Amino acid sequence: MDHAKLIATAQDLLRQLQEPGTLQRFETSLAALAELLRREGDLARHLIRVEHDVKRAEAESASRVEKCQQRELIAQRQHQEATDLRNRELTALDERITALKTDIAALTEERQGARRAIEVAQAEHHDVLAGLAVEHRAATQALEATRASLAKLREAIPA
Repeated sequence: MDHAKLIATAQDLLRQLQEPGTLQRFETSLAALAELLRREGDLARHLIRVEHDVKRAEAESASRVEKCQQRELIAQRQHQEATDLRNRELTALDERITALKTDIAALTEERQGARRAIEVAQAEHHDVLAGLAVEHRAATQALEATRASLAKLREAIPA
């Protein structure tokens, strides 16, 4: 209830007091007015408490929102750092795999070259052994022929 209405009501009550038998109604009205004023005061105090609670809750909410935003920024930064680290590690692994594949290819080529060299060496060894066997037979035949010649010479020389 606003003050203008209260003043108008009070003036109306004063006029009514001048009429006969209105004292009882005045007291009733006065008690009702006092109750209304008391309730208005209670409501005003309650409104002040509510406004204070709302301001405190808004301040706490703003503080929580700010802290959440800070944590979110930290989490985003940590996520980005982890992603960057993972990407660097994947790149390093890819480079290592490529290097190992290159090494494997080089070793495979080297092994194939070594096999070819072994095959050539074995063929040469076989050829050399065959040549040595021919030479050995020829030398053995020459030795036997020489022994036979020596034996004939011994027989031909008088003792």
